[in-house]
Amino acid sequence: MDAISDYLQQIKLERKERGLKIPEPLGEEKTDVFQNSFNQYFSEDPDSAFINFLKLSNGLEENGHVIYASENEEEEFGIGMLENNVIWHDFEGYQKHIVYAESESLLLSYDKEGEKYLAVSQMGGRFSKSFSSCEEMLVYVMKLMLDEEE
Repeated sequence: MDAISDYLQQIKLERKERGLKIPEPLGEEKTDVFQNSFNQYFSEDPDSAFINFLKLSNGLEENGHVIYASENEEEEFGIGMLENNVIWHDFEGYQKHIVYAESESLLLSYDKEGEKYLAVSQMGGRFSKSFSSCEEMLVYVMKLMLDEEE
């Protein structure tokens, strides 16, 4: 979790220079609601690294890369995880994925069948990269946000 906090701090500093802030953290009550909704939709618990991320920033969008928020927000940035997974699950081949983030032409997801965290192309679902954990995947997206990763 330290890596997530460190990269989030870097993004926060870059945004501050431009007069921007990161989204507010998700409070305990809303965290419980999100975890219950996630469990009902996916029939499993959300990864603890993602929950910990939401407790620091409820979603994040930077330089065309997005880590989903707990729900769609109208007034503030927030591309909701559950709402977007409903959309992705309409496409062939994505029903077995839990999508946590989007990055240009990639979806960053958990493959429930293969039990792996992956980056796959949005068009066609071709494999691009695998991660050892949700935390590693989230850090990868934040590095992309900071233009530190290709």
